Amino acid sequence: MFVQNESQDTHATNELSRKRKRKAKRIPNSEEESLLEPLILSQNEPTNEEVREKLNTLSDEWDLSRIRQHVQYRRKKKAVAVPFGEVSEVRKE
Repeated sequence: MFVQNESQDTHATNELSRKRKRKAKRIPNSEEESLLEPLILSQNEPTNEEVREKLNTLSDEWDLSRIRQHVQYRRKKKAVAVPFGEVSEVRKE
């Protein structure tokens, strides 16, 4: 009986470890948002140099990947929020 319970526990542990772990949602504060705003509103993708400059001014919770993901997310969100027929500032060329 003990062997069966141990086997079931191991199986349950394996099932839990297979499931994707979700990362905590991090919401930037107003200061961080204002620092990132120029990258979001820019017509071009931010260069590595621009992202590194912002990284130096942000808290330790930020890294290059997080900045890029945030900028992409906000740009997509702005593009979707634009009413039909109008040109988004982000998508102008």
